[in-house]
Amino acid sequence: MPNHASAPTMLVAPYYGAEKTARRAGYNQAFVDRIRHCEYPQYLWDKLPLDGSDESILRLDHMQPIGCHYNSHRVCEFRLSDEALEIVDTMLDWTLKGKLPDGHDVLEFRRMMKEAFP
Repeated sequence: MPNHASAPTMLVAPYYGAEKTARRAGYNQAFVDRIRHCEYPQYLWDKLPLDGSDESILRLDHMQPIGCHYNSHRVCEFRLSDEALEIVDTMLDWTLKGKLPDGHDVLEFRRMMKEAFP
C-alpha cells in the first residue's frame, strides 16, 4: 500500500492577523467586530500569545489536512482551555452543519449583541 494512502494526518486551520501592517492587508475593523459578535460561523476572533499580531482571525473554512511528519508542524507550549475548545467545536459544528441547535448559548449571545449593537 502506498504510504500517502495510510500516513497519519491532522486537520489544521490557519490564523490570520486582523490588523493591517506593512506585510498584510488585515481586516476591516467593522468586519472584525461582526466576527467578535459571532455573526459568521467560519470565523473566530482570538488574541494569540505569540509575537506579530494583537488580534487574529481563525478561518475554519480554510481547514485542510497536513501530514503528521515532524517537519510539517511545530508543537508550542500553548493550549486552549476546555471552555475555549468547546467554543471552537461549536463554531466548527455550525460551519459544517449550517445551523446551531435551538436555544444554544451562541445564539443567545448573537441575540444580545444584535440588541446592544444594532
